[in-house]
Amino acid sequence: MKGQGSSFTLTIAGQELMCRLATRKSRAVSLRYLRDEGVLVIATPDGQLSAQAQAFIREKSAWILLRHQESQVYGSQRTRFESELAAGRLLYHGDYVPLRVERSLQNRVRFVAGEVLLSLRNPEKDLRGWLLGGLRSLAKDYLTQRTLELAVAHGCVIENVRIKELSSKWGSCSSKRNINLNWRLIFMPRSASDYIILHEFAHLKEMNHGPRFWKEVQRLCPGYEKEERMIKEYQWVLGLM
Repeated sequence: MKGQGSSFTLTIAGQELMCRLATRKSRAVSLRYLRDEGVLVIATPDGQLSAQAQAFIREKSAWILLRHQESQVYGSQRTRFESELAAGRLLYHGDYVPLRVERSLQNRVRFVAGEVLLSLRNPEKDLRGWLLGGLRSLAKDYLTQRTLELAVAHGCVIENVRIKELSSKWGSCSSKRNINLNWRLIFMPRSASDYIILHEFAHLKEMNHGPRFWKEVQRLCPGYEKEERMIKEYQWVLGLM
């Protein structure tokens, strides 16, 4: 009998999935798909693959297959990102652009003439770490300025803009009118990052996702559904680097 922590495979609609068992305090069975690992976690009260758990898996097979397909896309996109990076190209505002590294008296990163230019005193030392810091700096400058521009354009009053390390969401809006944004928005097309900012502006009026919230989103960003679809295509970027 399969027990707590054991890994095994299940075949659903011809697709072979890696699975792992876990325990939970609730009597109900729960499912969670780990995109990074491509593993379906099945949590049951006793950590066993019971008849109840198997029935629940069959009931949720469509959801499981969708998460599995998303994980495959997620993995292929991340593989491409690393391959492009190794070849000297970096994802920037939705396009892979040349990444040029030069020796300089000052460490800094800029976007110049269609390429990301990383200037370093010692290019041989921790290149990825400097690139990560440089991208965060670029993101902070661009996203802060863009948020302020959009706030003025739409007549939105905000208190602060913070560019943060967020692992599972693109942004948030606090009751104090602070806008928090994920620095990885720098990887997205500009129209998509604009939408995330406007989405958070809508929370200035409605701190929920009810009908009035989406009406405000539509007012701020007509045809926002297109950007919603694009956001889903870039889910693999969350947690990148």
